[in-house]
Amino acid sequence: MSRRMCILLIFAALMSIVVLLAACGGQPPAPTPTQPPAPTPTTAQEQAPTPAEPPTSTPAAQPSPTSTVEATPTFTVEPSPTAVPALNGQTLLGERCTVCHTLDRVKQSRKSEADWKATVERMVRKGAVLSTEEIEAVVRYLAQTYPR
Repeated sequence: MSRRMCILLIFAALMSIVVLLAACGGQPPAPTPTQPPAPTPTTAQEQAPTPAEPPTSTPAAQPSPTSTVEATPTFTVEPSPTAVPALNGQTLLGERCTVCHTLDRVKQSRKSEADWKATVERMVRKGAVLSTEEIEAVVRYLAQTYPR
């Protein structure tokens, strides 16, 4: 048997083992959204407390002596406001316009804002992929950087 054939057979066998382990539950289930992922201890001293042990750092989280139901801490993530980043005309120019031509062609041109808008819209008709907001950002950048 050739060396390549042996390598391919070993690789196929290893992949089969990986697939079987995954199918047989070889990996732990993913944590639920309300349950934080369990830490992976590196030594016996760093092991996380078992579910029967109440957390010692927060006394308020411990169940009361008269309670028969064990308190389970819940973790909530407060949504942070998602700010839309300002569109960068220079970045868009480099990413989208250089697909068809170099920036030298752009740098040699000096146009008014209206002329740049007409040029960018013509490029979009020819296949450049830019949204309305991106067109405005590119035109604004070009008019400021390469004015007539």
